Order: sequence, then structure tokens, then C-alpha cells
Amino acid sequence: MIKNLNNLVLKQVFNLSLIILLASCSCNKNKPNPENITINEITYPVDEILDEQEIDEQVIDEQELSDDDFTTESINYGSGLKCEVLRSGPHDTKLPAQGQTLTVHYSCWYNQAGEPGETISSSYDQGTPVEFKVGVGDVIRAWDEALMDMRVGDKWRLYVPSELAFGTAGADQLIPGDSDLIYDIELIDIK
Repeated sequence: MIKNLNNLVLKQVFNLSLIILLASCSCNKNKPNPENITINEITYPVDEILDEQEIDEQVIDEQELSDDDFTTESINYGSGLKCEVLRSGPHDTKLPAQGQTLTVHYSCWYNQAGEPGETISSSYDQGTPVEFKVGVGDVIRAWDEALMDMRVGDKWRLYVPSELAFGTAGADQLIPGDSDLIYDIELIDIK
């Protein structure tokens, strides 16, 4: 798998280099667009190079990659909340408004030096997402803050300092006071 992925990456780099070269050729208006391109004394038809690029893109699209394979963005809030975007939903959907009911799946862990530690709770394990009104204090402050910037289909990892979670009081006997937490939150629906 790694060898195939390395070969695929090398092909992608090669094809990208060819496309950049083609683009630079087509930018020169005094010369016609080339039908063939020669690299290291080997002539390649331009149409075949572009077709191979499309095929390679399809191979990448068909690979099964987990949510954890790529992190696309990090967000730092002034409150001390830090988030990683694990997966982005469609960007053509609206952001939640204060007071709207959200449906989310989540997992919660103790923060062990920036990594998920012992599992505290998970709606995935329970098989049922949770619903609540956002931005009105129904959930911890970190959730209210992050979810107002999420779209349906987004999945984020939240690094939550204790003051944005359960503070010095903790939560029942489950979460001791002053516990920093990590949450994975997936926004499923906005009502």
C-alpha cells in the first residue's frame, strides 16, 4: 500500500510538473500551444498527459481514506479553545443561529498531553446523537463557541481548557474539577 501510494505521489508530481510546463507554454501568446512536449528526450502527446492526470485523480478519489488521514485547518479562539477540522461538510449550507436546535454526535476524552486519553463518554457508543439549543448555555461554553462556526457535515476536534468545560467544579463524579478535555464533534443537523 505504501509503495503504491509513493508511486502514485511520484506520478502526481510528474504530471503536475507537466501541467505547469504546459501552462507556461500556453501563456506565451506569440507561440501556438504545443501538441507534443519533450522531456529528457522523450516526446509525450499533450492529450495523453492530461488524460493520465485525470486517471490518476480518479485513483486518488477511489482510495479509502479515514477522517484521521488529513487535517485541513486549525482554528484558535481568543478564549483558549483550539480546534482542528477533521472533515468539512458542504460549504453551501448555512451556519447555525443562536437558539437553533442542533443534532450532533460526539466523543469525549481526558486531554493527555494533547492526545485523547481515557474515554469519558461517546454518543457514537450509545448509538444516539444528542440535541440541544446552541448559543444559549445548554452545553459547555466550548461547544457553543465552536458549533456556531460549523456547518452540517463538519467534524471537528476540540481541545477544551477546563474553564470552557466544567471548570473547577467538574461534572458529577465523572469529570473531576480542572480537567482539560478533548471532544470530537460532528454536526449532523440544524433545526
